[in-house]
Amino acid sequence: MAFRINYNYLSNFTLTQLHNTEHNLNKVVTQLSSGRRIVTAADDVSGYNIVQRLTKVSRGIEQGIMNAQDGISLTQVALAATQQMIDNYQTVRQKALQAANETVNPAERKQIGTEIAKIIEAMDRLAQSVDFNEFKLFQSAKLKDLGVHSFTMKYELTTGESITVTMFTFMIQYGPATGVTGKTSFGANGAGDNRIFAPTFTDTIFSKVLGIKVQDQNFQQIAKALESKYGFGNVEKAESKILEFATRVSDLINILSDQAANMGSTINQLQSIINFNEQAKTTIDEATSRIRDVDFAKATARFQKLQILMQSGTAMLAQANQLPQYALRLIG
Repeated sequence: MAFRINYNYLSNFTLTQLHNTEHNLNKVVTQLSSGRRIVTAADDVSGYNIVQRLTKVSRGIEQGIMNAQDGISLTQVALAATQQMIDNYQTVRQKALQAANETVNPAERKQIGTEIAKIIEAMDRLAQSVDFNEFKLFQSAKLKDLGVHSFTMKYELTTGESITVTMFTFMIQYGPATGVTGKTSFGANGAGDNRIFAPTFTDTIFSKVLGIKVQDQNFQQIAKALESKYGFGNVEKAESKILEFATRVSDLINILSDQAANMGSTINQLQSIINFNEQAKTTIDEATSRIRDVDFAKATARFQKLQILMQSGTAMLAQANQLPQYALRLIG
């Protein structure tokens, strides 16, 4: 047996093992304190890369859910206003049919025309005031200035004439995909697209369909236009013209009803997207957690093991450091 005092192999070996144990113990303490198996990229290079990719998709879906919820809110505001307009124009049509009855005298017919004009004026004010996040949803000029997309719908009036009505839509980015080009009216653009368009329409359809100027007109001006064009005044035999007006109101109700249906289907579509995105996010977050998060049962068991190794390693290092002292017995 050789005794050397300049080099202590057992002491160096024990110190190296103690350093390794300390490093592993620090790592386990970090995992237990953070709840994560992968705290930095050095912990698991490939796992860290996968986690970041999954997190990117998850956060994109999360924002997409919030965007879709905003789209539902926008569409609900537009839908509520549209339904109110439909209800009021149903009243207008009913009043027009009343005025077309030959038992109504000219003075009463003029009063009905004034009542109709007040309703139309109120609907024009409603169309100009419907707002979501400072977007005037039914004002075509302002929507064009904001770059909102548009498409055209063509309606055949029962009177034989045709009319082109410009509708406007808002794009809702509901998923994490980017770089998508093109646009459409309702629904996604195709496979892989993560956009949908929430519909609105412009306030110009009132004037176009009713055949009189409505925008920015008070009820007296609208009443005068109704009287001159459709006979809502002190004139005899105006029934046929008033029936023409009632037909135009029916066409307007059909347009509004179609748009209300489109808005309703858009709300349902966005809600379906939200439900799917929530399920997708749950699945992705579960996969991320399996890779990133620490298993506490395994980590605590390893922590106990390393604590014991740390204590025993410290004790053995003290013993190893005492070995060179045996050489002193050879002197004396």
